Amino acid sequence: MFEAFVGAGGQNPESFYRSFSKRVLRAAFNTREDKLERLFERQNKGAIIQASQEQIKEMSRGSEGRSWPFGESRRPFNLLEKRPSHSNRHGELREADRTDYPELRDLNIQVSLANISRGSMIAPNYNTEATRIEIVVGGKGDVQIVCPHLSRQQEEGRGREEEEQQRGRHYERVQSEVSSGTVFIVPAGHPSVAVSSRDENLELLCFGINAQNNQRTWLAGRNNVLKQMDRVTKELSFDQPAREVDEVLNAPREEVFLEGPKEREQEREKGEGRDGPLELFAF
Repeated sequence: MFEAFVGAGGQNPESFYRSFSKRVLRAAFNTREDKLERLFERQNKGAIIQASQEQIKEMSRGSEGRSWPFGESRRPFNLLEKRPSHSNRHGELREADRTDYPELRDLNIQVSLANISRGSMIAPNYNTEATRIEIVVGGKGDVQIVCPHLSRQQEEGRGREEEEQQRGRHYERVQSEVSSGTVFIVPAGHPSVAVSSRDENLELLCFGINAQNNQRTWLAGRNNVLKQMDRVTKELSFDQPAREVDEVLNAPREEVFLEGPKEREQEREKGEGRDGPLELFAF
């Protein structure tokens, strides 16, 4: 069953960004909380927004000639010896897919290794096709996953589909501490974020299942997918001037790996999501 996730929005339609903890959003966007609240809470016009003819024409002109960016493949060799696809002072990411190794093509699998520096985070992101099986091979930290299914299960027997259409989609945040030996799954399309502890690096070995045509989409940082929206689309989606939207989207100076929350781990914000174990196995 496919689920639609709404990023650009506010209260109606609800943006999945609101399910991440406030400390993660402040760090990911390098922005004050009041600005983030304006960006992700103002829109209340519903999933279908009426646009003027001028706005439609401007969006149509802006879409001409666009194509989704695909990464360059590199020659295959040992993953640990492979040049990182992303690297900065906050971490590095090494990846291998079907274009690198014929065996991965037959299995339809991607493999990656993320080394997140202590006190840092990998930016919120999701995979378009691949379900990720992630193993913590070193260090500790915490993981947050945004999920619409939990809220749906809570409304069984209450005409939930009709109610969901009336109220708009609602998301829940599942989060847990992770450490060496923890294994967890991130379903395709589900936004997630991993934050390293302030004491040691967090190393994540990831196997992406159903990897053909998969694209990892970044939801914060310099390469945030929302920055590809044109001016009119931003104003319609967030119900505020594009200049104010751009202030938030352009605040981060780095991409993929970002400075983590300044607060200590285990900040608990009442009324936001729920905590629960993500681990499947403990080695």
